[in-house]
Amino acid sequence: MLKTDLLLCAPTETGLTVAASEIDRAGFRRVLGSWLSGVSIVSSMADDQPFGLTCSAICSVSVTPPLLLACINSSSATLATIVGAGAFAVSVLDTDSRAISEMFARRGHQQFADISWHRGYRTGMPVLAAALAYAECTVHHVSEAGDHTIVLGKVIDGAADHTRDPLGYWRTNYLHLPDAIELHGRPDTNASWIGEL
Repeated sequence: MLKTDLLLCAPTETGLTVAASEIDRAGFRRVLGSWLSGVSIVSSMADDQPFGLTCSAICSVSVTPPLLLACINSSSATLATIVGAGAFAVSVLDTDSRAISEMFARRGHQQFADISWHRGYRTGMPVLAAALAYAECTVHHVSEAGDHTIVLGKVIDGAADHTRDPLGYWRTNYLHLPDAIELHGRPDTNASWIGEL
């Protein structure tokens, strides 16, 4: 059983009873930070100016239709750009892209000046050269959730390069995943997602 100082519930004869109204900020980060994630750049365009941010809160939602979601800070300029453009791109970073992740984690829209990127073929949204996979999306639905906004995107194009390895993030640290991949074996490269880069 896990030892914890974050006890929110206590067992009773009839089940669990809530012991606190909600977890504190530090505890929330410790718990959710234990989820190993990849790292992506979510990007969009406004008046030919690219905007983007680092985002690990990305996941698939539906296959039919093909939907993914991104959770973005509601005060983000990139979020406003996505809503205004009605489209965005998700670039999944490769294992050598820690510096890019850190750069896009800072506010401002000058990050694109120092990296290689191109416009997506379907939406024109920015796709990073450092991406081992990318998805071009149109905005399907937007929903506020606390201090973040959930952007649901319909994937209309994308590709994946199975010869490159992903950048990982776990408990506030970046992870070099190739070592684990070599230890446990690579996944079936024939199980492609949408296309090939």
